[in-house]
Amino acid sequence: MDRFMHVLRFALAAALLTGPPAATAAAPPARVRFATFNASLNRTALGQLFTDLVSPGAATTGVAQAKRIAEIIQRNAPDILLVNEFDWDPQRDFHGRTVLDLFHDNFLAVSQNGQPALSFTYRYSATPNTGFSPYDTNEDGSPDSSPPAPSSPNFLDFDNSGTAVTTPGSEAYGNDAFGFGEFRGKYGMAVYSRFPIATASIRRFRRLLWNAMPGARLPDNSSSPAPADWYSPAELAVFRLSSKSHWDVPIDLGGGHLVHFLVAHPTPPVFDGAENRNGLRNADEIRFWADYIDPARSSWISDDQQTRGGLARGARFVIAGDYNADPAKGDSFPGAAQQLTSHPLILNSPIPSASRYSNNTTNTADFAQDLRVDYVLPSRSGLSILDSAIFWPLSPHPQASLVTTANASDHKLVWLDVRPDVSLDAAVQNFAATWTGNAVRITFSGAPGHLYSLQESTNPAASPWLPVPGADPVPLNPDFSASIDIPPSPPGRRSFRLAISFAP
Repeated sequence: MDRFMHVLRFALAAALLTGPPAATAAAPPARVRFATFNASLNRTALGQLFTDLVSPGAATTGVAQAKRIAEIIQRNAPDILLVNEFDWDPQRDFHGRTVLDLFHDNFLAVSQNGQPALSFTYRYSATPNTGFSPYDTNEDGSPDSSPPAPSSPNFLDFDNSGTAVTTPGSEAYGNDAFGFGEFRGKYGMAVYSRFPIATASIRRFRRLLWNAMPGARLPDNSSSPAPADWYSPAELAVFRLSSKSHWDVPIDLGGGHLVHFLVAHPTPPVFDGAENRNGLRNADEIRFWADYIDPARSSWISDDQQTRGGLARGARFVIAGDYNADPAKGDSFPGAAQQLTSHPLILNSPIPSASRYSNNTTNTADFAQDLRVDYVLPSRSGLSILDSAIFWPLSPHPQASLVTTANASDHKLVWLDVRPDVSLDAAVQNFAATWTGNAVRITFSGAPGHLYSLQESTNPAASPWLPVPGADPVPLNPDFSASIDIPPSPPGRRSFRLAISFAP
């Protein structure tokens, strides 16, 4: 029986490691389009974006720009979309709609320039860090108290200008906020989805402190002999890692098959001094996702509800956003972008390009030096890349004028089509094969939304795989555990495999 046990264990292990056959049921769709777009839907004062979006018939520059942004999105028709630089605003119209809903109802869901209207039933936005003063502890837009004297150890002056600015509306105020913004909510984020968002499971990391990150790249004040002391102890006790926010937005692609939409917008690595505080922060904001997706590196992380840790092994994810870092050039900290583009759990090939739009580039931002800073990066586990593009047409393409910085945004929409696949790490856990005295017992923990079939063959290279009686499909207990007994075989070798597919 020892030899039978050895042969059976080896065959099943090989089947699991090399992956299951292609899924035969399509609970998730065969193709899902993810997109990110820094749409420059930011304005110069709180409430201006609301005014533009609530009045789509107004002949204003802001309304015209919002219509062009909506047209760009309609031409690319994503299923799941992140919009960066989308001002957060708590006010609502007569129907209770915020800017998140108004952009959808008045622009995306209305045909722009003959393009098919889009419907995103599921939407999400939340408060960012931008434009929020550390002296506004209840976050109502007004400081709770006046700053103490600069000599006080409790003086909070994030840019070390000698003045703590608490009145919104100026660049100096933005420099003293948790994230740069002349008013609260500037440069926010919004998520639109055709698939249900698991709202109760969203994780936000807006309040996570920078110095909570092991090995944080804290900036140094060169005028002091102490290391990493640009921020005072009082400032480090409140200063946040995320300049806007980091969100884990779980989205149900069907049958309970989730993909974690991991979105952020790290600070630009410029607009600082020799201490490089923004460049260092940008690198650590990017590093956050690199740690979050790896269970071996995520134990230090705590979300705004004090839940610790990151993603489970094998979880599907898509990282999206304007990360303000190019892997090869620009002003970002060396290696900042590569924390994601070279991560072993992330697919970064093929790299999206604009070649189909008469523009042979992989850059996504129209700066003085064009850069690749906007990313849609899927997990290696559970997703396959089918297609991708950057919507950056150049003349003589008919949409060349649509996407210019003056007409729309200095960033270009990036989309990626993926196919949801069975993730072995998520679908099979705690696999074991043990000898009971008269049979080999196969046990494992399955997952919702999957079908499992134990199959056998006397010669895998030449003979078909046939279902094992009573194990096609494998019966699962209410907790999705399984136990299958395989009696000894007649003389001759048998190979077994566990085939996994999506449940209908």
